[in-house]
Amino acid sequence: MDVLEPMETQELKKTLRDHLMGLRYLIFLDDVWHKTMWDEVKECFPDKCNGSRIVITSRIAEVARYASPKEPHFLRFLDKEESWSLFSKKVFRGDPCPAHLEPLGRQIAMRCKGLPILIVVLGSMLATKEKSERVWERTMNYVSSFISEDKTCLQVLALSYHNLPLELKPCFLYFGAFPEDYEMSVRRLIALWLAEGLVQSVGNRPLEDVAESYLEELINRSLVQVGKKRTDGGLKTCRIHDLCRDLCIEEGTRENFLTANMKAPKSALPSFSQRKHRRVSSLRYTPRLILSKDWDSSSLRALFSFDPQRNSLTSISLKNLCTKYKLIRILDLGDNIAAGSIHNALSELTNLRYLRLFIPTSIIPSSIFELWNLKMLFIHGSPSYVLPVEVFKLQQLEQLILRGRTAFMPNSVRSSTQPLLSLRVLSSIFQNEAFESLVKNRYFPNLIKLGLDGTQS
Repeated sequence: MDVLEPMETQELKKTLRDHLMGLRYLIFLDDVWHKTMWDEVKECFPDKCNGSRIVITSRIAEVARYASPKEPHFLRFLDKEESWSLFSKKVFRGDPCPAHLEPLGRQIAMRCKGLPILIVVLGSMLATKEKSERVWERTMNYVSSFISEDKTCLQVLALSYHNLPLELKPCFLYFGAFPEDYEMSVRRLIALWLAEGLVQSVGNRPLEDVAESYLEELINRSLVQVGKKRTDGGLKTCRIHDLCRDLCIEEGTRENFLTANMKAPKSALPSFSQRKHRRVSSLRYTPRLILSKDWDSSSLRALFSFDPQRNSLTSISLKNLCTKYKLIRILDLGDNIAAGSIHNALSELTNLRYLRLFIPTSIIPSSIFELWNLKMLFIHGSPSYVLPVEVFKLQQLEQLILRGRTAFMPNSVRSSTQPLLSLRVLSSIFQNEAFESLVKNRYFPNLIKLGLDGTQS
């Protein structure tokens, strides 16, 4: 075969075009990242309507739509039978699977959740190992461990992460804070991004709209999956594949952006305690983590809890939280950590921008209304809540979400009461006379979303 001499770009393009002229060709362009790349190379391929084809693969929907005159083909996740078929072909290279291994093999294939690359990596690995129930059972129980040791899948996915625009990288890493198979509320996710200041303003567009465009871009880049839709067609929930979550955790740990998978046994793990952590996602033993003296919490800016067991923070835990975590900006105690007796020291967390609490009583502690920097307040746990006039102290508040029938107290307005000019989202409010009076007197002039509770008292 002739060796090509070094050529300039335009000369190389002309040589390729002249070579293909009159031929019927099939060209594969794999992993195209930018629209400009297609613009750069398309003139190399003459179109003589002779049945020639160009196949382009891309992880970015916008690139695929740009290059294709018709709607591109989007790959889907494999179903159970397709997953098993691909897995067995990689393991046995065309030979039949022994009957006693098939049930285990199908379970391993299912653990890959329809992701072809994961099935291929696991199948190729098991093809070189002993074909026994003992080996396959161990593989099935520790699929994520085998994948993290192999690194092949994560290296492939890492290309998608490193090619993200700078503003999207921290937004994507935030997904690592959530547990495996977690269906994330889009409203909650976007509120976290906004509270962290991760969303950049674009002209006069509301920041919520910009944040939604960030999420849409992550979906278009095949890093985030669509969950449930709202009645208006918008996105209500989203999720990520376990492999993408592993990538978020690995990159988040490397960049000291986020520490997840925290399990707190009798003492904190050394690898955990020796680092200056910015964000910590606690998957278990949250009260124990808060009380632990084995790690330095002075650098912490965000704490999330996804504890699966219902626990209550004692007054000692809350006091410890308020004294050790004074610089914290995000406090999300999730669905199972009840804060029934909020300590007055909570008002010392003046840097808080986002607060999410489980409060089982209808009375909201007054110390919350001293958090004058608060932008996002989410409270749940009781069938009903009462909002006192002190809520108007929260002049920075942008979202106030209470999952319960929420009523403003009568005579909620005083002569010194200032409207909540920053408030854009308010829910779920019982439409009593006090609330009607507040609306009539324009105490929420910039609301864009209002959730009303129509239940009878």
